[in-house]
Amino acid sequence: MIDVASLPPTSSTLPSKDMHTAFCDRCETKHDWRHQEHMECIPPLSVLLFGKYQIDPAYSMALYEVCKSFNTEEVVGSFLGHNPHFLSQETWLEDQNADSSEQDGAGEQDDDPSEQDDVSSEQDGASEQDEDDSSDDSQEGSASHAQ
Repeated sequence: MIDVASLPPTSSTLPSKDMHTAFCDRCETKHDWRHQEHMECIPPLSVLLFGKYQIDPAYSMALYEVCKSFNTEEVVGSFLGHNPHFLSQETWLEDQNADSSEQDGAGEQDDDPSEQDDVSSEQDGASEQDEDDSSDDSQEGSASHAQ
């Protein structure tokens, strides 16, 4: 993941006072993305509010990593799931939550270790029983050959 602090200071990386107003490097104008679409402009990372759509900062960063030059239409389209090359915000967040749940559960062990010992003891006993049965069979076979 890109660390925003490590990027050169531009309108895309400088913090904004709000989540909807920022300077556009493409048209060199300050926009309020909350009230107007500015579809061909490239919104800085600090802009997270596009009309009625609020973008999660982590999703915005992930999208930025894929393409730094997405214009407003591409950002909002991706958010809504219209980008065939990037997940919608809803799906992306679900995947992130699922990944973190899997990582959290990876170190946990649900089974009691003593239960595992019981199972392995049962399996050892079954193996010994099988060996006893096979040795009985071989003894019977050799006894019948001897007669």
